[in-house]
Amino acid sequence: MDEHFYFWKQPGARLSIHGPDAAAFLQGQFSNDLRRGVGSVTYGLWLNHKGKVLADSFVLRRGENHFEVVGLTSEPGVIAGRLDAFIIADDVTVEDAGSSAEMLSIAGPGAAGALEQLGFAVPAEGMFIDAHGACVFRGRLAGRTDCWHVLGDHTSAGAVREKLKMTANTSNARQVGKVTMDRLRILDGVPEIPADVGPNDLPQEGALESEGLSFTKGCYLGQEVMARLHNLGKVRRRLFVVRFDNPGGLVGTGTSLHLGARKLGEIRGCAPDGDESTVALAMLATHGLKPGDSLRTETGGIVKIVCLAEGRAW
Repeated sequence: MDEHFYFWKQPGARLSIHGPDAAAFLQGQFSNDLRRGVGSVTYGLWLNHKGKVLADSFVLRRGENHFEVVGLTSEPGVIAGRLDAFIIADDVTVEDAGSSAEMLSIAGPGAAGALEQLGFAVPAEGMFIDAHGACVFRGRLAGRTDCWHVLGDHTSAGAVREKLKMTANTSNARQVGKVTMDRLRILDGVPEIPADVGPNDLPQEGALESEGLSFTKGCYLGQEVMARLHNLGKVRRRLFVVRFDNPGGLVGTGTSLHLGARKLGEIRGCAPDGDESTVALAMLATHGLKPGDSLRTETGGIVKIVCLAEGRAW
């Protein structure tokens, strides 16, 4: 798209985590380094002891021992349950704060200007700001595309909707739905968690290590596996962007893909790209695959590899 666009959604999870031990506890649970100042926002993952991906989120530091966890597609019960399982003697409280949460995402060329037109300042890199009853921070909604999230409740979201109406005549922005957003993120190699990369997958298989992991922060759940992969080995599967013609609807999520007689993997998320073409993310055994290669489904459909997914996070 050569214009900026916006998308409304309800975030999957919004948790408030606080207490005297909150900072130390979360540092030992989250895959990225939270030792940054108040007002910072950090993207990362929640892993199990085998290093598999349970959920992802942004973590906003609101105080020395007060954090807000925002998961765009991960369910609150998954993250809260994962945290509760490891609170033993820690003085930490985990509360669901998302019952009335709404999020506006503005992305594309001119997104920062559109944010200012709505009355919000553009946060400094790695920081969030609170204004007009909402919280603003940079997102990764469509990979290489500039993107900002405005998170608030029903009241502040209503005020933002009114401002969008007022600026409609002076802005090139247009509202898009989930199908369009899925197409954009897939083309940029952006996995939705846990649908595209989940409990059976390692972060490196979804190319999430560059943005979602710290290799210098010290111990956290799953860290030993991450360090071993980082220092000694490589994963045998990776997430690829693929494209196929699908006029009969015979190819979709869960479809297995083959090279000759060998099954290499399966399609994860997919979205239409035109009238008869579909783009998708596929988890495949690398097997020397390269852009332009063709795979086949069990029914003979041809799926062409576009590129290796970049792994930018929502």
